[in-house]
Amino acid sequence: MGDPRVEEAIASGRLPPRVTREELEMSQDVAGIVSISVVTALATLVVICRLLSRRFIIKRFGFGLDDGIALASLVVFIPFAALCIELINLGTGRSIAFVRFAIDDATWVRQQIFDSIAHLVYATALVLCRISGLAFYYRICALHKGFLVAIRIIFAVLVIGYLAQICLIIFHCKPVNMLWAPTSFEDETRFECLEWDEIYGAISGISLACDLLLFGLPVAMLKILEMPRKQKVQLACILLPGIAVVGISVSRIVFVIGFAYQTPDTFDFAFLRLLVVEVSEIGATLIALSIPGVKPMVDKFILRKDICSKFGGSRTVRTCSNRGSIGSQSSSLSVLKGRSHSSVFDDDSTAQHGAAVCRGELNEDVKQEGIQVTVDIYVEGAQS
Repeated sequence: MGDPRVEEAIASGRLPPRVTREELEMSQDVAGIVSISVVTALATLVVICRLLSRRFIIKRFGFGLDDGIALASLVVFIPFAALCIELINLGTGRSIAFVRFAIDDATWVRQQIFDSIAHLVYATALVLCRISGLAFYYRICALHKGFLVAIRIIFAVLVIGYLAQICLIIFHCKPVNMLWAPTSFEDETRFECLEWDEIYGAISGISLACDLLLFGLPVAMLKILEMPRKQKVQLACILLPGIAVVGISVSRIVFVIGFAYQTPDTFDFAFLRLLVVEVSEIGATLIALSIPGVKPMVDKFILRKDICSKFGGSRTVRTCSNRGSIGSQSSSLSVLKGRSHSSVFDDDSTAQHGAAVCRGELNEDVKQEGIQVTVDIYVEGAQS
């Protein structure tokens, strides 16, 4: 069934001869909506699995601050995805000819307002994702002063970047309004606005810089960690998937530029793809930062691993860690404090202590011995 807006535009007689029905009917709306729905559902599933894992598998301490912020980000992300779908339904992802000749002024105004609101929500969801990631890094690096300073600096940059993005969207016109292009000659003389591509180019650049900082930190962590190469590879598989988000941020800049300079002859659904990429950016960030939380669930129910230690005569050390400070040498990540690998893994008492952590048998003051352990990550090392 054809789009009634196309039929109305053709029946009105306002189409110039060069504009064809085929050009008006060009659409990838269904593919865009399906893509957004799939990414949103996948991100929601991963975050829910993360929270269930923290609550029912690693349940000594329950949710952490990073879990709460990730949940808040998901709560903001879902309305953003819904706004993107509504923008597609309004025709923002259709051809230039469709927007010019098949969209009335009222719909054009709604498109612009929804676009502004959607990107305010977009910036909010992304900053919450990133702060959740920093909170997780803090768990791992709580004893390493250099990393703590870096985390605080990155946090300040994230907040400043977020405020800059919000201000660019809100104050892009003088006087303030949510429109991007005038709908009448009166509006054109009354409002003085920055160009859409200038604002969104700046927002995309800020977003890319924030992602480089956020996902560059695990690279530095792995460089400083003192452990065998095999263990570093295992830990990298947990900490580094977020680097893919940097690629998504770069593609967002490409689509912003493509949309700004597209013509009827070069039209390639750049705005529709931009919406899908923005949803994917938030979804991928949530997924990447939730992988450490989901890993215990995967280990237990899919890989059928015993995530708690079982020690006999072996000198193998495995720690099921949770937030808080537990044990003098029980965390595999205590090497962040500059210890050598042997100092972490050589003591037999460490194995007993790590097993007690898994069983929840420690009742002493967990702060006395000053080793910070993290949620969900365990590193197994054996001494031959």
